[in-house]
Amino acid sequence: MTPEFTDSAREAIEKAFQLAKEHHHTQLTQNHLMIAFLSDPKGYFSSLFAALGTDSSSLTPLLQNALERQATFSSPQDPTLSPALQ
Repeated sequence: MTPEFTDSAREAIEKAFQLAKEHHHTQLTQNHLMIAFLSDPKGYFSSLFAALGTDSSSLTPLLQNALERQATFSSPQDPTLSPALQ
C-alpha cells in the first residue's frame, strides 16, 4: 500500500530531500523535514507556532546548526531516510 500525503506534506518531503542533497547528507532527518515545514509561512507548523504565540524563526538556526554537524558524502547519491525519521 502506497502512503498518501496531502499536497503540502508531499511538497515538504520533496523539499527536505532537496535540502539533504544540497548539503550532501547521507540521510534525511527530522531536521531537514522540520526546516522544510517551517519554510512554508502558510503551512501547518508555521500556523501552529503563530497560534501558540511563538516565533518559529528562532528554531530554524538551531535546526541549521544540527544539519551542519551531520555526516556528508563526497560522491553524488540520494540520501536515505534516517532510522529516527522512519
